Amino acid sequence: MATHPRSIARILSSRIICSSIEAQEMNLLLLVALVGYAYGAWKFWKGFRRTNFSEGKLYLSLLWPVLLISKSYRQNFTKALKG
Repeated sequence: MATHPRSIARILSSRIICSSIEAQEMNLLLLVALVGYAYGAWKFWKGFRRTNFSEGKLYLSLLWPVLLISKSYRQNFTKALKG
């Protein structure tokens, strides 16, 4: 069964276009995640004085997604975001 060269070219170009769209979607998802991370860190940094913490502002701001597991940190994070 012979396949016409133009058919092969169409199939390949459609796969390239699909993978290009998937890459764009992944890039957009990554950008949204990075913006969300930066926003959370910035809001925590700005509201740090409202928390019960007295030191560690930098690492508490940078590690906020991981530290949200802790109930105490989550409560302080919420305090920092208010305002």
